[in-house]
Amino acid sequence: MSPSRERRTSGTKSFAQQSLLDRPDRPVYMHRTGGAENHLAYYLAALLALHRFASNAGHPIPRFLIIDQPTQVYFPSEETYKSADGSVESTESDADMEKVRKLFELLRDFTNIHAPGFQVIVTEHANLRDKWFQDSLVEQPWTKPPALVPEDWPAP
Repeated sequence: MSPSRERRTSGTKSFAQQSLLDRPDRPVYMHRTGGAENHLAYYLAALLALHRFASNAGHPIPRFLIIDQPTQVYFPSEETYKSADGSVESTESDADMEKVRKLFELLRDFTNIHAPGFQVIVTEHANLRDKWFQDSLVEQPWTKPPALVPEDWPAP
């Protein structure tokens, strides 16, 4: 059995072992394709392509995608990201705004142009001033307090 065939049939792989591109006898593993920004791009490209194909072909898969905190990769540190209070000001002072904006524009354009009627649900700390972004919010950003998980809940 060839090494690439063996890889495909040997069961579950860790993230670092997953092959992103498979060339004959020369796989490129995810951990060798760059950082978190690249990984986010690969996953979004794959998920949006799958949903676009299904949507355009009329295949019966759910017409929504839930994404949790995709812009985390554009903040300088995890502490900064976790302390973001959902305000436009904190987003603008801490994140790579051009990349954050491009990410949300991609999601907006996907739902408006490539798969009309498709719904993207994003839970996020980042907040943009752009009118189209503010108009797309279902709820105003949560700050502390209130928050999704109350401060007085027991720690795990």
